[in-house]
Amino acid sequence: MKDNLIHNIKCLSLLLALILTSTIYLVFAGEYIISPLEHIWNYLIGFSSDNVDELIFWNLRLPRLLTCILVGGILGTVGIVYQSIFRNPLADPYILGVSSGSSIGVGICIFMGQTGILSGLLMPFYGIIAGCISLGIIFLLSKKTKTILNLLLTGLVLSTFQTAIFSLILILSGEELGNIFRWTVGNVSNTSMESVTLLMLAALLGMVIIQYYASALNILSVSDELALNVGINIYKTRNILLIVSTIITATVIGCVGILGFVGLITPHISKKLFGCSIKDNVTTSFTIGAILLAAADFGAIKIVSQLELPVGIITSLVGAPALLFITSQVDKNKEY
Repeated sequence: MKDNLIHNIKCLSLLLALILTSTIYLVFAGEYIISPLEHIWNYLIGFSSDNVDELIFWNLRLPRLLTCILVGGILGTVGIVYQSIFRNPLADPYILGVSSGSSIGVGICIFMGQTGILSGLLMPFYGIIAGCISLGIIFLLSKKTKTILNLLLTGLVLSTFQTAIFSLILILSGEELGNIFRWTVGNVSNTSMESVTLLMLAALLGMVIIQYYASALNILSVSDELALNVGINIYKTRNILLIVSTIITATVIGCVGILGFVGLITPHISKKLFGCSIKDNVTTSFTIGAILLAAADFGAIKIVSQLELPVGIITSLVGAPALLFITSQVDKNKEY
């Protein structure tokens, strides 16, 4: 009874933290101070105007916040899936080389000049296709042994090869080099409601399927032998989760680029607060990831006056020391 009460209080506190972060973001993230409740109320009663505040709120600030929430949530959720599947506290959503594969797809999209109105949909589409092809190649090359180690090694080799191809695209990109570079560092400034809608669908798909397999993933994170003993088809479960995780991660990459450390750090925070149950940590990791990325983007906007930094720089600057701290904890406590 007491444990349930403490758990509920923590969940409520997490929800309140997300609401507070979102409110601060909507009000202060930019040169103009905006009242979000006023614009939401005007929308509900059917009143609209063309004043600057309203245009900023609906066309810039709200889509950007929703993008941060969805992207951070997706990366946090995928992070806990990968750390459970590979039983590695330093695994992140990019560990199998999906990021390099999706980067090739998005790079080709930008290289072909597909940066117009439909780019919010075309770039994720190219990213998803390339990411799924990469995962398919990994499955094909590691199908004989099907071990976790072989998956990781194959992903590492393929990632190195794909990085070389992406570097070639960069060299040949010419005038599009700037667009590709801004995308590679992780940027949410050019988001749109089309990409927000796509991210919502990806988040819904991922959360439903991952939550459905959460109990099996919980057992799979211990050992393959235990999972087999309780009747879990480990290869089917692992492959479904990897495919779903690849699709939603590639969607994120296509929309905002590569954001380091969010998917790595979030599961550790969630486990520290809510224990090691995967079923509990799916939703809490989503919420924590959303808070972290929204806060990081707010910092990217506010840290340097008159200059907006890409949020990927902030996540890396904060994430690198956090990674060192995590590795020191892993050395002290092998079970974590």
